[in-house]
Amino acid sequence: MNCLNIRDWKNIAQNNNRLKLQTVSSSEKLGAYNDTPIELIGAIMLPCIRGKIKAEVKFHITNKRTVIGGDDAERLNFVKRIYEIDQGQPQVFQEFSDVFDEKLGRISEKEFDIEVQQGAVPIRFPP
Repeated sequence: MNCLNIRDWKNIAQNNNRLKLQTVSSSEKLGAYNDTPIELIGAIMLPCIRGKIKAEVKFHITNKRTVIGGDDAERLNFVKRIYEIDQGQPQVFQEFSDVFDEKLGRISEKEFDIEVQQGAVPIRFPP
């Protein structure tokens, strides 16, 4: 999801009177990584050009800083996703060799228990 600061929107709109702000439906919600709600003022489709790449990108107008989301950052070639890094055998494979077979895959239909240390505080990392 992309956010455009209201001041940035006003600067863009001032230079192009053909752009119209769209209202955001009440079902659209936006929150920060810590789930703090972010007020949505509206939304706008803006043409974005980077080199030879052109895309129409939806921005949500907010009072927060301007941010381009991961999908559009990838589409406009600002970032490249890396799905695999091969740096040899991770230490965890050696340390827990009774559990790991050094291959990537999925857990089979075996039952297993995950025990969480009492008092552990959960943390969440952004995707």
